[in-house]
Formats: sequence, C-alpha cells, structure tokens
Amino acid sequence: MKERNNSLKGEWWFWIGVHLLAWSLVPTMINPSLHLDTIEALAWGQEWAWGYDKHPPLSAWAAEIFGYLPGDWGLYLLSQLCIVGAGLGVWKLGRDFGLSKESCLLGVILLDALYFYQYASPEFNVNYLQLPFWAWGWWAGFRGVKTGRIFYWVGLGLMVGLGALTKYLAVFLVIPFLASLWEQKRLLEQLRRPGLYLAGFTSMLVFLPHLLWMRENDWMTLTYGLARAEGNEMSFLLKRILFPLEFLGVQFLVLLPLLLFGYWNRNRDRNEKKEAPDESLEKSVAPPIGLRGLCLGGFLLVGVLSAIFGWQPVMMWAAPMPLTFGLWVATWVDPRKRVRAARWALAFGLVGLAAYLGVYGLSPRLRDRPHRVGYPGKELAAQVEALWREENQEPLSFVVAHEWEGGLVAWYGKDRASVVIEGDWVRTPYLDQKELEKKGAMVVWLKSVDSESDTERLLAEKLPEIVANFPEMERREDLLIPWPGRIDGKKGRYGVAVIQGKGKE
Repeated sequence: MKERNNSLKGEWWFWIGVHLLAWSLVPTMINPSLHLDTIEALAWGQEWAWGYDKHPPLSAWAAEIFGYLPGDWGLYLLSQLCIVGAGLGVWKLGRDFGLSKESCLLGVILLDALYFYQYASPEFNVNYLQLPFWAWGWWAGFRGVKTGRIFYWVGLGLMVGLGALTKYLAVFLVIPFLASLWEQKRLLEQLRRPGLYLAGFTSMLVFLPHLLWMRENDWMTLTYGLARAEGNEMSFLLKRILFPLEFLGVQFLVLLPLLLFGYWNRNRDRNEKKEAPDESLEKSVAPPIGLRGLCLGGFLLVGVLSAIFGWQPVMMWAAPMPLTFGLWVATWVDPRKRVRAARWALAFGLVGLAAYLGVYGLSPRLRDRPHRVGYPGKELAAQVEALWREENQEPLSFVVAHEWEGGLVAWYGKDRASVVIEGDWVRTPYLDQKELEKKGAMVVWLKSVDSESDTERLLAEKLPEIVANFPEMERREDLLIPWPGRIDGKKGRYGVAVIQGKGKE
C-alpha cells in the first residue's frame, strides 16, 4: 500500500507543534494572570493534601509541579501536554482497532475541530488532566481483552484510579469501554474472566488514600457536588427533561464542525464502482465494531443520569468524551481527501487560536469589566505583601480571601501564602488555625472594578464567613490598581485588612 502523496506526517507534527508551542506561548504573552481554575488548583496544590473542598488532589498536585517552571507558561504547557498525551493514546487505540496509520493520524488531528481541545484548552483544570487517563485507559483495556495479560488490566485500573484522583467523573470512562465490548459481543465473555475485576481492585487501591481523607473530612467533595446539584429550583419534571436535552444539544454543537469536516470529505464512491480506481490508495473502511460505543457511551450515560436525578451537567464535564470521535469520522473520509480534511481541521484550530488572541488580547480595550485573565495578579500580590511587610518582619504566611483574589496573591506573591478560602476553616482542613493566629494574615477582596464607582461590594455581603471568623482584623486603606492593558486608566479597588499575629504568646 503506497500513500506517499497522502501522508499526514507534516500535519501531525504541525498539530503537536501548535499545541505545545503556540497554545502555550500565546496565552502567556497576552494574559496578565492565569485562568480561574488554574489559580484555584495552584492555591490548593501548594498544600499537598489528599483532597480539597471541590476535587480530589491530582490536578492540584500537577499544577504545583508545573508551577516550578518559570512564569505562567508551564501551566499553559501542562494543559497542552494533556491533549497531546491523550492524542498519542487515541492513535495507539485506533491502531489496535485495525485502522491504518494515516487514518489514526487523521483521527487525532481532527480533534482540533473541537472547542474543548483548542479555544478552551489554556485553562488547565481537572477536565484536561482526565484526558490522557481516558485515552490510555481505553487502550490498556482493549489490550487486556486482546492479550489477556494481567499487565494491561492493571494498567486499566491504574488509569481509572488516577483519573478518579483527578475527578470522580473519570470512572465514567469504564462505561464507553463496556459499551464497546457489548457492541463487539464480548462483554459477557469478559465478565466471566478476572481482568475487569483486577482492574477494579487496582483502581480502588490507587483511590484508597483519598477515600480515607474524605472519611476524615466529612466527605466534603461529595457534599459540595450534591449541594451544587440541588441548588437549582426548577420543577422536578422540567429539570429531568431540560437538563439532559440541554447537555446533549450543546455537545452536538461542539461536535458539529468535526462531523461537517467528515461529511464534506466523505467517500462518495464507497458503494459505487469507479471507472479508474487508484490502486495506490487504501480503500475506505467501515467504522470498526465497538468504536461507536466508545464515542457515544459517555454522553448517553450523563444524559440518562441527568434525567434520573435532575442534576445539571456542566458543558466542560464532557471534555474527555469525544476523544475517539476523530477516529470514527476518519473512517468516513475518502483516503484521497485525508490531507484536505486534516488541513481543514488544523485551520479551524488556528481560528480558535486567533479567536482566543482576539477575545483576551483585545478585551481590555473592548470590555468594561475585565476577564479573569485580565486581572493585575502580579501587582496585587506585590502590594498586598508590601503592606504586610510595613508592619511585620516575617513573610506573609496566610491570606484570607475568595479563592480567586487569594489565589492571585498566593501564586504571584514571593511568599506563596496559604489561602484560607472565604475565611471558612471547613473548606481548608489542611491548614492550621492556631498557626494563623500566631503568624497573622492579610484579608483581601475586590470592592469594585471601577475605583471611582459609588458601588462597592462590602465584605460582610460578599464573604460573611471572613467577618464572622476574623472579627479582630484591622482595615487598611484600599488598594487602587490599574487594570492591565487599558487605555482609559481605569483602576480596580481592593479592600485589605490585617490580622495581627500573636507571636509565641
């Protein structure tokens, strides 16, 4: 089989280069601060706990490790490494499904047609760290089915366990895998063998330290999720109809560009005789049996659970679910049109990059209220620490604030202060209240995005836990800090207060 004129090696390396270079460097150059989820992960990660108030620990640990690289680009790079690492797993998976090398390359490159893997990707969070665990977990599982080797079943369990240490939703990766086995008529066979059970046992061993942490901390990550699910006041029936339809409809729109690229470049001659067939090109093939289950299983599961329990899935929860959609669509594509389809997808990815550059690069000139990435993180941290040092000789050990303002001070400050999130000790069980009382802390909150505005958000209204738990704090003069990149000189107004330490008393 000869495909010298239809090779995708150049497009493949271009895809990798764009993700590891452009998608890492462009946000670094235009954003004064990191995205909210990344800042939140960094605020958690420096504490090296086995869990946090919203999520298991692995994404926070990963953020902290990559935070040792100089500047913000390490965190942007981390997100792209997750995408590229997952892409390699998808390529391996496609090969095990019997697809050609070029079809597998196309299947990965086509993922650039999806919002999850381009425009949204600079915001590292739990959803992106899941990606390689889903892709490589599926690969290990199918290798286990094919070879029967214990090594691969342990690998599947390891991927599920590590994925669950990232986000509990990662256990859902098993459902598309089982759906694929069912489609292949191999599910009952595998249920009678020890492989799946070995994988389950391995995943539980990996997850066990976090499970013990949850038990010792009132199952806070679960109660957070349940509280979020119960927060909507819509009627019982409407939630169970509207929420799953909304989730599945949005996901269809996300997948639409990829589906269109596949349709435009499909093999129209698949069922017709060609007058002069090109023997140098491989023939189009039908999607491998089982691939459809991998593509649809996760979406359908979330839709069904939403209909049963009435909870509202978040769009980004689905980020790992379409990883194999590119492989499926690649089987539609006429082998003669692979390069064109790949280049269309890459071009669409570059449109996403240009859109990101325009939205966040130009927003200081176009938006009255700054995006999160437009906050003056470095200047805020510098001024808060300078104010602290005017009255204290020791480094700033604690900042009491919302996870956003507190996270900015913690990440961009020289002292890497620990963040008491919203002044609530229940949300930060890994911190020592007595240590704060001894060393003191700074309290920080955003009063107004416009320093000249008469409207200010009072601390008691925005963060009542801080006022209740730290009545001894002493207010200081507000900090007025210009918003980066603006031409109107607009400044934000930040409230600050000092909690004096009691020393060794």
